[in-house]
Amino acid sequence: MSIGLLETARVEGGRVPLWPLHLQRLVASAAALGLALPARLPGEAEVAHAARGVPGAVAAVRLTLTDAGVGLSARPVDGVGTGWRAAPAPDARSVEAEVAHKTTERAAHEAAARYARAQGCDEALWVNGSGALTEGTITNLFVCTGGRVLTPPLSAGVLPGIARGRLLALRQLAGRRVAEADLRPGDLALAEEVFLTNAVRGAVPLLAWEGAPLRRGDLWLAASGAIFPRQ
Repeated sequence: MSIGLLETARVEGGRVPLWPLHLQRLVASAAALGLALPARLPGEAEVAHAARGVPGAVAAVRLTLTDAGVGLSARPVDGVGTGWRAAPAPDARSVEAEVAHKTTERAAHEAAARYARAQGCDEALWVNGSGALTEGTITNLFVCTGGRVLTPPLSAGVLPGIARGRLLALRQLAGRRVAEADLRPGDLALAEEVFLTNAVRGAVPLLAWEGAPLRRGDLWLAASGAIFPRQ
């Protein structure tokens, strides 16, 4: 089977607030990778319907686009708003073209996530061949330091996450400049606050790195509020 594309969206209260952005990324990735799109892609109502019957206030609906067509699957999301602990992924991440697209080729991510769980952690963070932090297996990284909110640049080997893009588009979060910057593992221990983002959970505070506690703050709450637009 050839490479496919994935999009995983938050469904809450019958709404899929970021669905237009998911579709925009899906279409752009399909064009970049030369993948054929169906004549019609699911709309927000269909995605929300796929989450019916899923327990809990928040559901995640995954769209999978392959040669076989488009599929939707739903699952509950537990522990929204709780803090996570992270470990470095066991191998360095190479900067490849596919990193820019959310594809079905996720074996490396899944292996890194299993490794992190074996360390008693919730997420693994990738470090590229140059020693720079890039992203998590399902998240983007933000480090609050020096009055700024920083996230690794796409050129480091980073998926352009939906939540990440929303925060960068704001340019400011709670009076702090949001920008891209080179980040190293040592920056985590020195940061005023670290949080992770994705389009289902919003922002998740990072509480520990390699078993050492990190400083806590509340900017992650402002970030979550900014990621999901109000009605």
